[in-house]
Amino acid sequence: MKILLIYPEYPVTFWSFKYALRFVSKKAAYPPLGLLTVAALLPAEWEKKLVDMNVKTLDDRDLLWADYVFISVDHLVLGEAEVTLPAFLEDLKRGKAKHLYTSHQRADITTTPALVGAHLIANSAKSQCCMDICHGQRQRNR
Repeated sequence: MKILLIYPEYPVTFWSFKYALRFVSKKAAYPPLGLLTVAALLPAEWEKKLVDMNVKTLDDRDLLWADYVFISVDHLVLGEAEVTLPAFLEDLKRGKAKHLYTSHQRADITTTPALVGAHLIANSAKSQCCMDICHGQRQRNR
């Protein structure tokens, strides 16, 4: 199965740093960590391609290559992908994907696979739970 993961272009705001990025020779301010996590959770035998529209234009060849494109409102996979994505993938394999997958369960980040791709920049990579971890460290240090 060929999966195309599309990270949409973020809007121009103060926090998008669109005009400041050229001064530091960067095309995007933030790596698509969520999609990289989803890619790591997909079966290893599936082919995956990521298009970050902040750095590259999506072209027809990318879309024609893919069996499925992961950026859609046809299926909402909400909450933490480590918890909700496996059920979606099982239903997708059977051809019976539901519209909504959700859970309030927190993921065990010690079992989350390493992110896929060379898109990471060490000093800008943040865990999905970094606020919880930092908050916990502040609590212990008081």
